Amino acid sequence: MSTAAWMQLAAYLALLLALAWPLARMIDVVMAGRFGLGRRLEAPLFRLAGVRPEHESGWLRYATGLLVFNGLGVLAVYAPQRLQGALPLNPQHMPGVTPDSAFNTAISFVTNTN
Repeated sequence: MSTAAWMQLAAYLALLLALAWPLARMIDVVMAGRFGLGRRLEAPLFRLAGVRPEHESGWLRYATGLLVFNGLGVLAVYAPQRLQGALPLNPQHMPGVTPDSAFNTAISFVTNTN
């Protein structure tokens, strides 16, 4: 490596070390719930979603939310591929993707096995 590359690496590491302590303190404040601005921004979203931040979520509620979210994710990827031929903004009039390919793509995206 050249001298410039070593200097750039040293500057990057120095910057990381300089920011580590303030960022760790900020993460602690946010995770402890003492970040006032964040609480004011989250409150309407929590109310809309029915989340009670002072109560912990049990395993059944968490598992149900995970399965519902991933199921909706599969549908959000699978449906547009299958309906591609009927959707607007398809100037080349490409047909829909075959069911097996659409399912494979949707599952790959949801399980992050791309």
